[in-house]
Amino acid sequence: RRGRAPRMEAPRATRRPDWVQPRIRAPFTEETQAMLLVRTGGIFGVFVLFGLAAGVAVDAARLLAGFEELDRLAALETGTLALDSGETDLREAIVATLRRLEGVLRPRGARIGLDVQGGPFILALDRDEMMQLLWRVFATIAGALAPGEVTEVSLVSDAEAITLRIEMPAALGQETDIFAASARAPSGAVSAGMSGGGFAFRLARAEALAAKGSLQREGDSLMLILPALTS
Repeated sequence: RRGRAPRMEAPRATRRPDWVQPRIRAPFTEETQAMLLVRTGGIFGVFVLFGLAAGVAVDAARLLAGFEELDRLAALETGTLALDSGETDLREAIVATLRRLEGVLRPRGARIGLDVQGGPFILALDRDEMMQLLWRVFATIAGALAPGEVTEVSLVSDAEAITLRIEMPAALGQETDIFAASARAPSGAVSAGMSGGGFAFRLARAEALAAKGSLQREGDSLMLILPALTS
């Protein structure tokens, strides 16, 4: 009887490794896709998704802050919200606010100078409330300063009132109504809020009125007048 022909085997170099066989026969499930994504460098996509999620969270926080400012403005203008009382040294609060802005202004060669006359500068207003008002005003001023531009601020006190006069930057001086929603300071490294400079000034004006004071424009200057705390 004739012998059987020898079995021909594929060269070892062209044979599939044994460990590949079950994976080829296995269905291409979602788990398999995920493993493949990770093994082929798709894990980068996970970090992209995390980055997008973080960006959405930041945008949501900004929107929430914007809605809170709108609610605050509405409550102040309708008289349904009163500012917290306390004692605040306005001079110290202004110095602290300008110090926060130095890191933004110095690289641009811009500056806000402060001249103080008289005293004392004590207000019957909670410090946190005063710091919010000052930030809205000075952050908007700082954001409107051009590189190399310098603006001057004077603080004067008598027995009854404290007056803060701020020389407006050229960009703001060109605005017809600095309290209008359309009055936006040029976008820069600092901002008083997502609603623009006009809204920030309007909210600061409402806060000043609630503190029995005023915030208004006089020529090329912004005037903040608040009652001094009397013993």
